[in-house]
Amino acid sequence: MQELQVNDVTDFITSLYRNGFYKPTTIGSALSGLRRFLSSNEHAKRFLLEIPVHLPRERKIIEVYDEQELTLINNLLSVRSLSKRDVAICRLLLETGLRGIDVCGIKLSDIDWHKDVIYIVQNKTGEPLSIPLKSSYGNAIADYILTERPESSSEHLFLRSFAPYEKLGGAGAIYEILDKMEEKAAVRKEGRIIGSRMTRHNAASSMLRSGVPMSDISTVLGHKDPNTVLVYLSTDEKTLASCTLAMPAVDKGGF
Repeated sequence: MQELQVNDVTDFITSLYRNGFYKPTTIGSALSGLRRFLSSNEHAKRFLLEIPVHLPRERKIIEVYDEQELTLINNLLSVRSLSKRDVAICRLLLETGLRGIDVCGIKLSDIDWHKDVIYIVQNKTGEPLSIPLKSSYGNAIADYILTERPESSSEHLFLRSFAPYEKLGGAGAIYEILDKMEEKAAVRKEGRIIGSRMTRHNAASSMLRSGVPMSDISTVLGHKDPNTVLVYLSTDEKTLASCTLAMPAVDKGGF
């Protein structure tokens, strides 16, 4: 304990981060024990100030499709190697960032073809949401309704491909559709998430790059806390770079 010097405690805590063996939550839980250990020795007590009150939270970089992958996906959706239902669903998910369960819940009556709007109530939040009916997924939806959608008394837009022709199932069905899309487009990556979480990330990143205000992105994604959208900054190098501060000029006169 007598050999302990200034910055030794700080360097020790920093080393735990650098080696990657411990998560911030694990390190944080051990700090109370370190405080007790230092407090037990008069010489070591003065180093208690080197223990931070709060540790930085772990921020993971959100994965999205890169430009080459998006080109492959768009090419796939254009050549119609998927069913018309699946093309419409993929386009809707990729461009709007809707949750899979909300896409499955869309009813025929929710689409206003005259005003080019889709009205839904989000399943998770219960909040109403108006989505512009863009030509990309709007035309895909119309094509599905007119030429492929089975005859059914169901009020829901997207139906099962086989009898009974009922409402398309939830997260599992959406996962299978997006998994098939990635496989056919040859963009699947080992260890990367698949499903509507990925398409939500991609839609948010795309909106951010297009200059859509974070408050609007938050509304579209159904986040109650607008600050949740800040995590998508990690997907946009240009926006991220604009948030950094320029390094001050160095005065070399004294050297």
